[in-house]
Amino acid sequence: QRYYGIAGGPFDIGANLPPNMAKLTDKDGYAVSLWLRADVTTLGFAYAVTDAFENAADHKVYCLERLALIIESGNDGSDWFNTTYNVYQSLYVNGPGRTLTFAYTAVPGQVIQLDFDLIEN
Repeated sequence: QRYYGIAGGPFDIGANLPPNMAKLTDKDGYAVSLWLRADVTTLGFAYAVTDAFENAADHKVYCLERLALIIESGNDGSDWFNTTYNVYQSLYVNGPGRTLTFAYTAVPGQVIQLDFDLIEN
């Protein structure tokens, strides 16, 4: 699904949350609700809201590929694009590592990652 005009709007997490997550107040926040069936082999994005930059030939979204590399490597995001490609919100599933990562770009060149450990039954 494609929606335009996300930058600066209510779905632009980076514009609506402080860059320093330690400074969140009770009035700051964001809720994402979804059902996801995954196992220890699942690896990749469950969902993502990005700028509409897609390679027409192979349908790859390069900002998601770069974000996946940053998440998987534990990088701080300093190797983000020099242009203003944005990921407004995303949920990355790492089954082998048993984590979920909520990630977004706050300002050009800054990737914010919130990691959550998965609970095993």
